[in-house]
Amino acid sequence: MSQTGDDATRARALVMAKRVLQIEAAAIAALGARLVDGLGEQFLRALDLILACRGRVIVSGIGKSGHIARKIAATLASTGTPAYFVHAAEAVHGDLGVITPGVREAVYATQNKRVGVIGTRGTINSRAYELEIKQLAPSVKVT
Repeated sequence: MSQTGDDATRARALVMAKRVLQIEAAAIAALGARLVDGLGEQFLRALDLILACRGRVIVSGIGKSGHIARKIAATLASTGTPAYFVHAAEAVHGDLGVITPGVREAVYATQNKRVGVIGTRGTINSRAYELEIKQLAPSVKVT
């Protein structure tokens, strides 16, 4: 007998694996449809912010979204876009010093006095980046 059990157990495992892949494929297809039906503008805005970044892209999150943010930062960095992950709770409690150079660069680079911040809802709602930007340049609007 194999490590995965008898034939019936192995068959159930394959059926379950196929079902999981079908569910994930449906979720990806639904996300693709949302790019056309409403999510597209938000995606393009995020893409524009990343492409316009002249320093490091700071990616942040908490919990599961933090794990995903860490992977996104690693993927960006490995594909040529300098990126760094900052845990949102740690940023609020002192790690903002890590992003200060990026914030400073963004503030000085803006010509329209606007700086875009990409993050999870929790990160955005924490206002950690906004506070750092406002401390450096009160007249800059955070979008």
